[in-house]
Amino acid sequence: MKKFWCLSLVLLILTTPGCGSFIAHRMVQAPNTYPTWLAPKARVMLGFDPRFLTNFPAQFVEVGPPAARLCYRVVEPAAYRLNCSSTNWFARGRRHFNFSFSADVPGRTNAWTGNPRGTVILLHGYGLAQFAMTPWAIRLAEDGWRCVLVDLRGHGRSTGKTIYFGLHETRDLSQLLDALARNGQLREPLAALGESYGAALSLRWKVAEPRVSNVVAIAPYGSLSNAVLNLCAEFPCPCPAEAGSIVVHVPILRE
Repeated sequence: MKKFWCLSLVLLILTTPGCGSFIAHRMVQAPNTYPTWLAPKARVMLGFDPRFLTNFPAQFVEVGPPAARLCYRVVEPAAYRLNCSSTNWFARGRRHFNFSFSADVPGRTNAWTGNPRGTVILLHGYGLAQFAMTPWAIRLAEDGWRCVLVDLRGHGRSTGKTIYFGLHETRDLSQLLDALARNGQLREPLAALGESYGAALSLRWKVAEPRVSNVVAIAPYGSLSNAVLNLCAEFPCPCPAEAGSIVVHVPILRE
């Protein structure tokens, strides 16, 4: 009943004058400020122990302007013995996926532990957080890369009431690099790995940041205007859809 009245309120707002302004504000609203009941039922699930990320302490850096506080974690090279599995099924005419993984953390030392091959910054998709890129981080760390998981502005445990689709996020990421360098955690060469929204940011960041030598962009959107205007039909409240990829919704892990 509560959800019915909330949806009715949304419809009322959308049918009154000023709708355009309302939608514009929702397009740039930080995803971590949306109530959880707005999220559709997930078709893609990522499963791992809620205590998993606590093995990599959360760190924070102040960025801006506009001012925000980014949360990030550093995954050092080690032998984590990563094991992944997946299942899929059909329900009500739609295909669903479940991905799970396990690893030994903290991992045992390997040939790269004391001498990383370089640093990889991992950037998640819209509405997600650093947990979504954790399997990539563990796999790359096993191969010798120091990996940095980051909650982008307005996502996860990072602050920021507005997102800018790369206008300010690229500077945020460069300021994160500055913090890593000050802490002795930045080892070159530097690469960025992003998925969907994070993939588009990584490509834009490569143009603005000379320290980034390589980018792996998984399913970036081809047109920002289309990505923003193609509102996600699964949400009662307007939000950007991620063109060309499956939208993943996983509960944000909190320590």
